[in-house]
Amino acid sequence: MVFIGNNSHQQKENSQKQILQGPVVVTRNPCFHPGDIRKLTAVDLPALHELKNVIVFPMQEPRPHPMEMSGGDLDSDTFWISSNPNLIFSKNEKPFDYQDQEDQANNETKSLINVQYTIQNVCDFFGEYIAADNLGLIANRHLAFADQLKEGVKHDKCLQLARMHRYVRLKIYNVKTKTNLAHE
Repeated sequence: MVFIGNNSHQQKENSQKQILQGPVVVTRNPCFHPGDIRKLTAVDLPALHELKNVIVFPMQEPRPHPMEMSGGDLDSDTFWISSNPNLIFSKNEKPFDYQDQEDQANNETKSLINVQYTIQNVCDFFGEYIAADNLGLIANRHLAFADQLKEGVKHDKCLQLARMHRYVRLKIYNVKTKTNLAHE
């Protein structure tokens, strides 16, 4: 269950507040794995009516809903939400477990924390970044395979590309911020 505050920037002046209730689909960018799109139930919680342009997730779930959606970590993420009945599916796919990738990426970047950087380090980083910055290529291949293959995003090639995309994003994020994304 989630609470979804009204989108005040899309409403006309003097319009009534609209609180979404019932089935909704929610995701965030990037959305590659079939489990990155979640069917949730929107509820009306009067205590939260003052909140606008927000989605409030429950804290008592075994795995947080944002983590089910491409490993989201709520650092200014923008979520896509729809209550259109034509887009509501019957059951959620199992979300991908990104934890192993996060652990590997974090372990590889731990040694970079508290390092005194030189011009050579910056040049090396830039070269590695250019070599590793294949996110657009991975995303385009994922889209093409999802469109062409009978199983769509559930095909092994698409699932592998979803894992690759998340891993590269983690590596780039960790190096740029000198933090461990999984522990933020």
